[in-house]
Amino acid sequence: MKKTMRILVFACLMLLICALTLSACDGGEDPQVPNGPDDGTAEGGNGGEGTGEGEGGEDGSDGAHQHTFGDWVVIRDATCTESGLKFRKCTTCDEEETEYITPHHAWIDANCQSPKTCETCGETEGDLGDHAYQTGMCTLCGTFDPNGADDLIYDGSAITIQFPHYLGMRYQGILESVIEEFNRLYPNITVDASIAGGMSDVIDAFRVYATVWPTVTIQSQAYRFETDCYTLPLDLLVSSKAQIQRADGTVETLGLTEEQISQYFCLQTGDDGSLHALPFSNFILLMFYDEAFFAEHGFSVPTTWDEMETLCAAIKAIDPDCYPLGIGEYEAYILLCEQMGADYRGTSEDPFAFNNASVRECIARLYEWKQKGYVRTQEYGNSYYPGKYMNIDYHTMADTIYRATGHTGIAPLPQEDPDNPKHLIMPYTLCASQVKDPQEAIAMYLFIKFLSTNAVFQAEMSMVNGALPAVDTVLEIEGYDRWLEVQDDQTGIAAGVAFGLQDTFVASSNAAYSMIMRDQIRQVIVTCFGADITTDLDAYIQKLLEDAESECHYICG
Repeated sequence: MKKTMRILVFACLMLLICALTLSACDGGEDPQVPNGPDDGTAEGGNGGEGTGEGEGGEDGSDGAHQHTFGDWVVIRDATCTESGLKFRKCTTCDEEETEYITPHHAWIDANCQSPKTCETCGETEGDLGDHAYQTGMCTLCGTFDPNGADDLIYDGSAITIQFPHYLGMRYQGILESVIEEFNRLYPNITVDASIAGGMSDVIDAFRVYATVWPTVTIQSQAYRFETDCYTLPLDLLVSSKAQIQRADGTVETLGLTEEQISQYFCLQTGDDGSLHALPFSNFILLMFYDEAFFAEHGFSVPTTWDEMETLCAAIKAIDPDCYPLGIGEYEAYILLCEQMGADYRGTSEDPFAFNNASVRECIARLYEWKQKGYVRTQEYGNSYYPGKYMNIDYHTMADTIYRATGHTGIAPLPQEDPDNPKHLIMPYTLCASQVKDPQEAIAMYLFIKFLSTNAVFQAEMSMVNGALPAVDTVLEIEGYDRWLEVQDDQTGIAAGVAFGLQDTFVASSNAAYSMIMRDQIRQVIVTCFGADITTDLDAYIQKLLEDAESECHYICG
């Protein structure tokens, strides 16, 4: 019994000692050791020293110890999906406090290119953010500030522009001279001009150069449908009233003035409604004919297509085995569609929606002319100039046609409606690559504008290749009007005829004039011409156009 009592007393003493030991660091609450992830309050913690709560302080008011915690130490970082863990220790008694760190993303703020995004796991949240506009342009995506046209100021930055082109050696003196003139105004803008080859080579070079450098080039309308998507929209630049200081002390308005715009023969927007290029030169379809043969037989130049049919019948009576009229497949198609008001341009949703009754009527008319022996096209006839007495081609081909056929007569085209005449113009244009640096964009535009509006340069180029200039102010340049009147220069005569038709110019849409469309329509007409259609002509043409539409959509993806 005594032994049992001693054991009980000893046990009570031990319990008392333990209780006294534990009370030495009594802060009012036990240390926080979490059993699982917290609700987010641990994310920031106290960030530094903290204090445990007790009933008294070291001044002896109640005699209780107060914790003084040090900084949090991270044991395991939190991820996007898993909690982290951190602890801190009392600097006096080594008491530890542990907390979980709430899972969290490493967010990057939203911008015009992407919504708010976690740089760790890629998760996104919300919508796209704002543009980072600087000097009127977003430096992230290259979009112009719609309200920042007048902020587009060239600050004199050193910019090098690549300029691949198709202009051969006979143009080099003219080109070098105009670049030198431009550099006197903007000495910090270097233009690296190079001959890339033919037009398709130029477009290939532009696509490659544009991925690395600010690049300018010349393109025909046949390629614009494919290139507009990665060329610089010029609308804001053209409308800008910003004043640009030039090295010679003069100042120019960055945009085009109303007077400058009115001087263009053709200022064409892209199929998306935006202006992607400025005019460089123009090519006009005209009719070339055997002037001596017409005079010998008392024939007059036809002014309508009905008169053309009558004339062809009369020529066939004289020369039964000939095809009096020659023309390119696509030129014939687009010319008749334009003059007859056919719906061949497609829509903004589907630029290749050209299979309709009005288009089929135009092709059927060509087929009927071919069946009568009136017309032969270039590919079907395996000849650039398949007409024996008349050929329709661009006015710059005047000398070539003369050498190939001896045709000296040059006339406007026959019309479907003489009261509403239409002559097809094919513009060559200057475009710039998309960039994200506003100074590069402004520098390229200044060079494009300089070439496009410089009447002396335009006149000199026109007198070399016969192309109709971009602006009509070339007529004010000394010598140019005399060049137009020189009667032994077929190209000059053709340019003079083209000048007189400027109020009748119409330009096709870029999609309708694209190489994609040209190849398909050419094949439709060649196939049609090669067939002896004895059943439903409209149904036959409809099937050909269905296949052509499908192929255009396939090519464009």
